[in-house]
Amino acid sequence: MQATMKAVCIAGRDENKFMIFLYQLHDFYIEVYYHRKYSYISELLPFDSTDRLEPYLEKIPISKALFP
Repeated sequence: MQATMKAVCIAGRDENKFMIFLYQLHDFYIEVYYHRKYSYISELLPFDSTDRLEPYLEKIPISKALFP
């Protein structure tokens, strides 16, 4: 039996020619670099440190998570 893993998109941001989406999967994060002009995923960057969350902090809707 195979376990299913589903990442949740928690934020996004614009950076030059890329849209960068932040996903959370269990205890780590994945940045997905999507090239707007050519419509392809250029890079996947996994990390588990909260240090790299800085660019997203203002965009993550914490209040909705705390007060449904």
